[in-house]
Amino acid sequence: MGRSKAQCKGLDQKQAAWRAVLDGLGGIAIFFALGSALIAFITFATPADGVPLWDLAELFAKLRSAPGDYIWLMVALTSTLLPTLLHLSIAALTLALQYPAWWRNFVADLLERGAQSHQAALFSGICICAMITVAVWSPICIFVFVITHDRGATFNTVLWIFETFAWAIGGI
Repeated sequence: MGRSKAQCKGLDQKQAAWRAVLDGLGGIAIFFALGSALIAFITFATPADGVPLWDLAELFAKLRSAPGDYIWLMVALTSTLLPTLLHLSIAALTLALQYPAWWRNFVADLLERGAQSHQAALFSGICICAMITVAVWSPICIFVFVITHDRGATFNTVLWIFETFAWAIGGI
């Protein structure tokens, strides 16, 4: 019971890794686009009295000196990180479905045998659920690990990128 080329197209495509990387990078780009859009809005949306909505220079300085005072901003940033983490999860799942080849072939064979064997169907379902679980939780666990163990390097880098953008458009 061999599979035709048309039936295996998704498994045989060599572009899966490249698309997964692009999706992950797309999620990161969306995060930075949202942050940049907020900074641009604060910079260019000036009320009638001419007073800026927020003094961005003061905000960035206080974020560096007393980040605990801006928990609300951290919650807002975290909410924009959720789609990014989902994109990275999709990328991880794509890679898990494609690589390593022995795993991909093993699961594909289980799926094929699942029509004849309830045990193979159950085992293939368990394997796919495990792959999805690992793919969803991997980026989240890596993110939490990096944030809690990098002594603020990631936070400072993101802050520097946004501050540089604010400076470049005249917000600072």
